[in-house]
Amino acid sequence: MPDYDPTERLYQEHVQILAAIDQFRAQLEQKGNQNEIMHEIIPEILRFFRQYADQYHHAKEESELFPMLIDCENWVAADITQEMIDQHELFRGYTRDVEAAYEKSDYTECVKILLRYTNQLKDHIAVEDNELFPMVLDIFAEEELEKLYFKFDDVDRAFGQSQVDTLLQIPDKLSD
Repeated sequence: MPDYDPTERLYQEHVQILAAIDQFRAQLEQKGNQNEIMHEIIPEILRFFRQYADQYHHAKEESELFPMLIDCENWVAADITQEMIDQHELFRGYTRDVEAAYEKSDYTECVKILLRYTNQLKDHIAVEDNELFPMVLDIFAEEELEKLYFKFDDVDRAFGQSQVDTLLQIPDKLSD
C-alpha cells in the first residue's frame, strides 16, 4: 500500500454515496405515495447526486484518474475506464429524467427512475471498488499515485470542504 493512496479517498466517497443510497431508498419506499413529501425530498436527493456524486466525486475521477488510465498501456484498465465514463453519462441522464418527471409532478416516475439509477450506481461502485481501483494500485508507480493523491487534494480544495459537509448532511436531514 503506497503512503499516498488516492484510491482510498475514492473508496471513502463511495462509502458516503452507498450510505446515502440506502437512506434515500428507505425514504422513497416509505413515503413514495405521499406527494407533498416527494415534492420536498426529490430535489434534495437530486442535489446530493448532482453535486456530491457527480460534480465532486465523478468529476474527480474524470478529470484526474480516468485520463491516466486511458493513456496507460493497459487495455483492460482503459476499457473499464471507458465503461465507467459511459455510465457517468447515463447517470446524468437519469438525473435529467427525474427532474423532467418532477416538473410534471409525476412522483411515481421519479421514484422508478431513482430506484433504477441507484441500483446501477451501486453496481458501478462495485466495479470501481473491486476491479478498477485495485488495478490503479498495480499499474501506477508510487510517484504517480502520490501525484494523483495531491491532485485530488487540489480538487477537494476547489470544491470546498464546507460544501462537501453540507451535501453529506442531506441524507440524514431527509431521514428526520
